[in-house]
Amino acid sequence: MRNIILTILLASTVLTAAACTNSTGREGGTSGEVTEGDGGSTASTGIVRFDNNSDVSVFYLYLSPSSSSSWGPDQLGTEVLSPGETFTLRGVPCGAVDYKLEGIGHTNLLTRYGVHVECGGGLEINLH
Repeated sequence: MRNIILTILLASTVLTAAACTNSTGREGGTSGEVTEGDGGSTASTGIVRFDNNSDVSVFYLYLSPSSSSSWGPDQLGTEVLSPGETFTLRGVPCGAVDYKLEGIGHTNLLTRYGVHVECGGGLEINLH
């Protein structure tokens, strides 16, 4: 299987899991479990943006606090993060989070643990 290289860049926004929009302008859904307030970056939340610059589609995206023992719901819902698209999670509580990206048939593409989301800041994750 093709290796996916992950580059994590700190941005000016924070990790979140509320209203989601990809680069095609379509609205993505979330469970709302990690959504707070208006879904933007606040003193206790942030935004995480996933940029798919690879040639592999992401069918499932899971994100949870590192302290959680379960992944929770698929943050993409009915959306697919196709090559060249972006997906943003808003209202994500700051602190350490884990995320997992899966392809068709729940094939594991990438899993990361203990990624820090800064309060009032953001995280940009580029898939190459």
